[in-house]
Amino acid sequence: MNGSTVRAADQCIYCGAKGCYLSKEHVLALALGGKQVLHRASCPEHAQITSELERRVARGTYGFQRAIDGVATRRSKQRADFLAERVRACGVNHAGEEVSTQVPRSQTPRMPIASTFPVPGLLAGRSPEEEATVGMETNLDTDQSSRVMRSLGWKEILWHSPGMNARDVARVLAKTAHAFAWYELGGAEFVPLLLPLIVRDEGSCTYWVGGFEPRRSQLKTPVALREIDVSGTTYLIADISMMALPHLPLYQVVVGLPGKAT
Repeated sequence: MNGSTVRAADQCIYCGAKGCYLSKEHVLALALGGKQVLHRASCPEHAQITSELERRVARGTYGFQRAIDGVATRRSKQRADFLAERVRACGVNHAGEEVSTQVPRSQTPRMPIASTFPVPGLLAGRSPEEEATVGMETNLDTDQSSRVMRSLGWKEILWHSPGMNARDVARVLAKTAHAFAWYELGGAEFVPLLLPLIVRDEGSCTYWVGGFEPRRSQLKTPVALREIDVSGTTYLIADISMMALPHLPLYQVVVGLPGKAT
């Protein structure tokens, strides 16, 4: 990669449209730690699809942790309202009554959530039709949780935050991999394989998107491309680090086939 962080596609990287307004695409969403921008890269239809998808993941699945950690957002003025909307502690007081309250950001315990994908099915020899199980890890700061519980005078406490939609996470990873291949190679230098999953939500997401076994830590760059041979066919792989959330593992995505697109 050269030093540039801004490039242009001059067509929609999802459908090839040129005769319409084309908006920019962050390769990896800003909310997830991305800085590389592909200008004139998305038609209105597909910009809406990918923006909504990234919004659900950044604000829903990971919004709670991003708000606590103060991760970059285009809507920083809304962060306090968002955190109040999302974070509620429920529990039982010493009288045995069910109670609930909002907890200030400064007191809210960290409880990072992570999706743990198996190795992509294509690399592991699974069928393209098989959808593998995706795990979810949470790691509540129990010491801080106990301190809050004691300060409230409760005997039990339960924290509520958004759950995880693994398929949405997989589609965001697929979108990131596809956009980065365009950013690095241009659309003519690879044959994309992820478009049905990204734009139409079709097929097994875990056939193309996955993690590593054993789990690997994030790289120092958000996305890196490499090639791998699978039964005599060379595939282009993107290794993705959601750097705004360093507790997440390194993911790998089968982007496409290197070489001239037809």
